[in-house]
Amino acid sequence: MIVDAVVAYISEQVRKGETKNTKEIYSRAFAMLKSQRRSVAARYSLKHALFALGPSGFPFEKYAARLFDSIGYTTQVGVIVPGKCVTHEVDVVLTKGDVHGFAECKFHNMPGTTCNVKTPLYVFARFEDICEREGKRFKGNRQREGWLVTNTRFTDDALAYGSCAGLKLIGWNTGPLGESLERLIDARGLHPVTCLTSLKKEQVHRLLAADVVLCQDLFRGNIDFTPLLPAKTIAKASAEAMELCKHPTYAT
Repeated sequence: MIVDAVVAYISEQVRKGETKNTKEIYSRAFAMLKSQRRSVAARYSLKHALFALGPSGFPFEKYAARLFDSIGYTTQVGVIVPGKCVTHEVDVVLTKGDVHGFAECKFHNMPGTTCNVKTPLYVFARFEDICEREGKRFKGNRQREGWLVTNTRFTDDALAYGSCAGLKLIGWNTGPLGESLERLIDARGLHPVTCLTSLKKEQVHRLLAADVVLCQDLFRGNIDFTPLLPAKTIAKASAEAMELCKHPTYAT
């Protein structure tokens, strides 16, 4: 197994003192995986790929909308919604049946950063202000949902507040019914194009600028990539994307 060989090699380097920190471990493991099988390296780099959905964070909002699309919601990104007190620009507006929801996205571009309790406090206050204004729209069986999506972990206080307030949280190792961000991505083949090892950084940026945020967009055949990248480049990236998205690590 490729992974077993990499683990054995890196473990030996650590034992000998040749690899001394987590950054070196990641870099060497990624390089080995990439030389053996690009799709495995792409899966291994998922957390770093999410950090690459920046620096503005707007690609992460579009990416979050695609996550919600995959679980049955209809989404709109960057919608101006009036509240009782002030007007809000909501990152993602969600609808599914009788459910009407609002999702805010907290993007971090630095490893080791966590989402602390201030963010869900702020998001829930905005959610409540919108619901106060739109109260008449939720008569009968209409349900309201407030969501907060981040690409990192939540602190314990943030998790506690979200649970107490009824705010749904999705982040690294966190999600409703145990479907955390990384499990949702891998089980449903929702890897961002920033995962792909066969594309250069500027090529990835071209795709993101054209609203191509998912690897699966490359092989579904419903987008003309001719204006964006050479045919050979797309063919190579599509092959990697197909292998990556169709071999989930986690059970659905």
